Amino acid sequence: FDEISKILFIKMYIERTGDWGKFTTDYIDQRAATRLPSDPTVMEGLFDSTRKHYQADDLFAANDRLDVSASTFRRIVKKLERFNLSTTSDDVKGIAFEKFLGQTFRGELGQYFTPRPIVDFAVAMLDPAEGDVLCDPAAGSGGFLIRVFEYVRDKIEHDIQRQKDARRAEIEAQSLPEDQETAAINAAFADLNTQLEVQTPGTRLYALAHDCIFGTDAEPRAARTSKMNMIM
Repeated sequence: FDEISKILFIKMYIERTGDWGKFTTDYIDQRAATRLPSDPTVMEGLFDSTRKHYQADDLFAANDRLDVSASTFRRIVKKLERFNLSTTSDDVKGIAFEKFLGQTFRGELGQYFTPRPIVDFAVAMLDPAEGDVLCDPAAGSGGFLIRVFEYVRDKIEHDIQRQKDARRAEIEAQSLPEDQETAAINAAFADLNTQLEVQTPGTRLYALAHDCIFGTDAEPRAARTSKMNMIM
């Protein structure tokens, strides 16, 4: 589980940076054929770049290594290279990851993860609002934390849409020439859309993701996996 998780993050890193051709068996074979004996292996180089990319998330230790053989790494890449995780819906990725998590943690660690319908019900009953600070003291795989994020994000998105509708009505009421009206609406929408950028400090989604949701778990492996699940 730990090693396949690392390979998933290599793929996500490559998709985020746009170097699509690197997560393919063709790339692995070409690099392996031209690699000098003193050079790191292809998978070592890819994992090192991935580890540095996620350094701020504290996912991997500085001495972490990808502990699979080159042939196993190639076989996994061959299975995954045709998929695009960045265009796969969050729900599909989350469900797949939770299934994978459940088999691993129930089998090896005896962990229990709350079923999704119960998580959905509990969060809806709690009805968290923007600006609320929440902490799950036994976060497990992060299911409650992720649902709270989604729940409050939906509220923010609905509020942004309400503001867009109001701004459009205000601009249309001014009876501007068509090209000026379109430009004014686009500018207003672009300004509001910045509030939905989760990586930009000062936005509403950044505040939600960085300042409002916290979790802890007595099992270090579960805590790390929760981070992985949230990033997925």
